[in-house]
Amino acid sequence: MASRLRLSLANLLLLSVAIGAVVFAFVLRENDRRLISSQAAEVKTLRQERLTLSQQLGVLDIADPIKAYVIQVETEETRFNPRRRRYRVYLPELHPEAEYMLYCASGTIASQGFPYWEGSGWPAETFGYSISGSNISPGELTLDVHLVTTEEGDLRLDLVLLGHGSAIGTGLHDMSWLLEQRSYRSYDGGVVGEQKIHDPLGPIPVMRLLKKEHLNDEPATAPGVLVWIDPKAKFGVPGSQGPASAEEVRKLLSTD
Repeated sequence: MASRLRLSLANLLLLSVAIGAVVFAFVLRENDRRLISSQAAEVKTLRQERLTLSQQLGVLDIADPIKAYVIQVETEETRFNPRRRRYRVYLPELHPEAEYMLYCASGTIASQGFPYWEGSGWPAETFGYSISGSNISPGELTLDVHLVTTEEGDLRLDLVLLGHGSAIGTGLHDMSWLLEQRSYRSYDGGVVGEQKIHDPLGPIPVMRLLKKEHLNDEPATAPGVLVWIDPKAKFGVPGSQGPASAEEVRKLLSTD
């Protein structure tokens, strides 16, 4: 009887130890899982904060080097200053014979689409705008957009590539409303620190500002300004101007 009792107590003790070990292992595993989950969440938060800070500083996160990237950057000069904007742009060098054109248009501007590009959404009946353009090379660029008051009292839009001097500009007749942020709507991004990724074989929007009081329907046309970049292919034609079509560019990129 005493032997059976001792055996039962020993079994009970072993069972208690086993249960305790299982419980301890479970608790330890749960603590480890929570710690790993917490650390992973912290790492994710830190990475996101780093990405956000980098983008606010104008550091492009070029995850795919064959895509085009655009980001609006806030600086001491641009903060609370409607006359100045700064953009960081990355344009891939997809082919030795491919280059880009920087354009600005003012006047009657559509809320979507781009001039020259059929099927982009630009209304065929849109008239009354003027366009200026300039060749630019692939790579990372800093583009400043300045609203300048001329001696005559009119506004002028100047696009300045830092390190390259003035690129292009266009007159802005009767567009003083651009100096009041409440008077216009921004399309194609326009949020500081929000990086945009685009197909480099199509039009690459940089800035589109349209007067609010004319925007009743979508898509709409209204007084405004548009800044964008087009791919331009060189086909050995001296003095060739204007953007190439997407089909022409793709054909060029496919040749050896």
